[in-house]
Amino acid sequence: MMNRIARTTGLGRVRAARLGTAFASVMLAISVVGLTAGVAGRTYASGTPTGAVSFIDGNGPTTTGGSGAFTMQLPSGGHCQGSGASGYRWESFIVSASVDPATLTWADGPNAVAGALVSRLYSTIGDPVSTKQPSNSPLGLISGIPETSLGGTLASLPVGDYKIGIACQFSGATQEFWVATITVTANVQDTPLGIQWDIAAPTTTTTTAPTTTAPVTTAAATVTTVAIITTTTAVDSSGQVPVTGTNPAVVAMWALLVLVMGRMALLSGRRVKVLPPRAR
Repeated sequence: MMNRIARTTGLGRVRAARLGTAFASVMLAISVVGLTAGVAGRTYASGTPTGAVSFIDGNGPTTTGGSGAFTMQLPSGGHCQGSGASGYRWESFIVSASVDPATLTWADGPNAVAGALVSRLYSTIGDPVSTKQPSNSPLGLISGIPETSLGGTLASLPVGDYKIGIACQFSGATQEFWVATITVTANVQDTPLGIQWDIAAPTTTTTTAPTTTAPVTTAAATVTTVAIITTTTAVDSSGQVPVTGTNPAVVAMWALLVLVMGRMALLSGRRVKVLPPRAR
């Protein structure tokens, strides 16, 4: 009778161990997938438009200017995915309207694009506004954008539309960017470029409802003081910048979970040795 009870108890332990092994294996697989997805989430195939830049001159916020000085501003809390210590850099740029900032690559400023104007900006004291390091805390925060000018950056600027802004890059690839589109016209009173720039108003298209006649499509300019992209990033109530992507602490947690579950799988998978009852 005692032998039967012992065998039954032993078999129950074996079944429990096998169920534990199966559960641990499933959790291990989930952990590995989570860890892999977390690490992969730090890499972007192309840049992400994050918001619009705005402009300040000596008189305050402005939507127009010329060759003279201005400062670009990002929405509150504008930041890169990582800090300068981890290899992230923030850059300035002005490019032809045909260039998508998401496709820009970087070395000492933005690399050339065939048939287009591509340049970094220069501060009013002649320093290039490029390869700047985002802060370690708050993570990736962009600060200290210097006063710059088109007259101090370019020898000439033909009339037309251009994109101007700030971008984050990692290993030479654009990660996210803030941009405004400006329209440049001639202004003989401006020096040295003889230009005037204004933030370009986006064009909206409206289509009438279907009738017995062909629909009529009209285009109208919408006047606004912000450019193109309106998504912003805010600082939370604790004063910290919300960070997108994967936090290194989360990756470390998944790695620890992988180790724990792997150990559980090994221990619970061992064969249970059934011992006969002791003789009294």
